[in-house]
Amino acid sequence: MGERKRGDVREDGMVFYRYQASARDGEYWMTPEKYAVRTQLDQGIQICAQRRYRGDFTIRQRRNAYMREWRGRDV
Repeated sequence: MGERKRGDVREDGMVFYRYQASARDGEYWMTPEKYAVRTQLDQGIQICAQRRYRGDFTIRQRRNAYMREWRGRDV
């Protein structure tokens, strides 16, 4: 079979998660219940990363505005 994608289901009901060198046949399969839990965790991690980036961006904007103002006063 060609390239597998996350979420592909096998005949026995196991769900494909990812390719992994240490797994048997190089493919990591899990039960549907474990897959559901794992995808929720992945989504939570992704949301936290997006929030962290947005927060970092706003902090950077505030710092840049402060430095522009500070430099303007001394010049």
